[in-house]
Amino acid sequence: MSAIAHHHDLAPQPSSGWPPGVQLAAFGLCVAQAVFIAAAFVQGEWLLDADGAKIADDFAGFWAAGRLVLQGHGAVYDWALHKAATVAAVGHDFSGVYPLFYPPHYFLLVALAALPPFTFAHVAWVALTPLPYIYVVARILNDRLGVLLALAFPALLANAMIGQNGCLTAALIGGALIALERGRPVLAGCLIGLLTYKPHFGVLFPLALICASQWRAFASAAATTAALAVVSALVLGADAWTGFADALMTANRNVFGNGTADYAKMQSIFTTVRALGGGVTLAWMIHGTAAALMSAWVFVAWRGQTSFALKAAILSVGAVVCAPHAYMYDLVVLAVPAAFLLRDGRERGFLRYELAALAGACLLLLSFPLFKAPLGLGATLIVAALIARRWIFAAQR
Repeated sequence: MSAIAHHHDLAPQPSSGWPPGVQLAAFGLCVAQAVFIAAAFVQGEWLLDADGAKIADDFAGFWAAGRLVLQGHGAVYDWALHKAATVAAVGHDFSGVYPLFYPPHYFLLVALAALPPFTFAHVAWVALTPLPYIYVVARILNDRLGVLLALAFPALLANAMIGQNGCLTAALIGGALIALERGRPVLAGCLIGLLTYKPHFGVLFPLALICASQWRAFASAAATTAALAVVSALVLGADAWTGFADALMTANRNVFGNGTADYAKMQSIFTTVRALGGGVTLAWMIHGTAAALMSAWVFVAWRGQTSFALKAAILSVGAVVCAPHAYMYDLVVLAVPAAFLLRDGRERGFLRYELAALAGACLLLLSFPLFKAPLGLGATLIVAALIARRWIFAAQR
């Protein structure tokens, strides 16, 4: 009998169904998020303010950038021009700006989102962008509860509240992993190439593809990335890439340099160290150490005989850990490693306290609106620790 079968931390291996309480807990998380969004709308904190005016949120910035593209403006990184377009979208002035740090090809997508009027586009974005995410998580779990569990993940709340794109990031990462598992490397590469709209979430993918000798996926990702760069330059003009470089310099100064960013809202290791008063050098040292450890973990796992579910969980949680710039809405991505972890648990039995710890991570994410703190990083580290624990026990077989 294998060593893992003797271990007291393993729960009895189920032949079918989920452990008691999983379905009820998922339903409760869905209800909690629905109640929060409904309350936010009634109190004038979502879509419309208390006076009935449109709220200037992140989607307003996306829609305004898309309208600029549709109007033939290639200078989507002109903050003054973009601020004026955002004010026109919501119908009133507001303090601050919504800076755009995305590469030019992202604005080809938001141009499509800006075709309808603002209010319709806003509601459609919030309603439709979760669909590919839900599909991907359900495919990972391959279970009738997949849709419910996808909807239960609390980071969806932060994403919906400001009309962000976390669901798209999660769908691309999860979709690429599913495509690799099912022997569709070209499709996987295309999805990884599309992920370059948030390149800091894809830094570990080249390493994993090389370790697994997934050369077709690697070539497909490179070709997709190059094609997006060329098309965006043709549509927006080559100056758009110069504007993107300038925007990155601004982001580097504000987030990684002079400390003007609101670190309490951010969820990375780097920004948490800065929020706690650590200097830039210390923050980079700690973040860099964590990223190096994640890279080594991916290297070992993707070269070894680890099950694909655990390989995918390690790579996708590593994408979150390694990202130095992450907000709560970005942590929709964390649903991907959590889903692969749950799938492996259903196939081989759950470890003791595993589901309870995962529930704790979900409660941290759900609590973020109440506490202005990097609770999402805590959730990320819990999920990473659970995956590491399962990987170690699996290696003992």
